Amino acid sequence: MHAQSLRIIQAALRTLPEKTQRAFLMHRLDGFSYPEIARELGVSESMVEKYIIQVLRTFRQALGGSSAGAEPRVPNNRAPP
Repeated sequence: MHAQSLRIIQAALRTLPEKTQRAFLMHRLDGFSYPEIARELGVSESMVEKYIIQVLRTFRQALGGSSAGAEPRVPNNRAPP
C-alpha cells in the first residue's frame, strides 16, 4: 500500500469510536470472527458488522471515494449455527 494512503487510513481510523476501532483491528489484523469480537466487546454480531461497515465507509471517504449508494463488501465471518 502506498505510504500516503496508509497515513490517511490510520488518521481516519483514529477519528472513530474506540469500540469501532477495536472491532476492525481485531477482525482484520488479529483474525477474530464476528462472534469472537462480539463476545469480547460485549455487543451483538450485527453491531460488529455495523462497526466494520462504518470503518470501511470512513476509509473510502478519507481516500476520496464516494460512499453514496454503495455498500462496502463485508465478508460474512459468522460462525456456523
